[in-house]
Amino acid sequence: MFLAERSGPAKTAETFKKKGIYNLAKELDFEIIDLSTLPKDAYVKITPEGSHWKDGFLFAKIYREAECVVETCCLKTHMYGGHFTLSLKNATALVPRDGYEYMRELHSSPH
Repeated sequence: MFLAERSGPAKTAETFKKKGIYNLAKELDFEIIDLSTLPKDAYVKITPEGSHWKDGFLFAKIYREAECVVETCCLKTHMYGGHFTLSLKNATALVPRDGYEYMRELHSSPH
């Protein structure tokens, strides 16, 4: 069992430490995967038919290959307009932060 996560704009390792994730992993015996440190070959390119993404997107293989993925809701307001995004922001960790401006494309999309 593992916890795979990427924070932003805060550094993921700092967030893990601040939230006590390293101690919790020891206590409950699970692996921590900092998605912000994964190499490019740890992602697979996805280009869904009819997608609004200009050139598809890279998706973390660890999620693609998982038997089960459990996400919890992230209740906070969105900095762009004050709307509640609920679990939408969870999915941003599934794509890499470096190499392409996925968030810029997402926030500028009319879809």
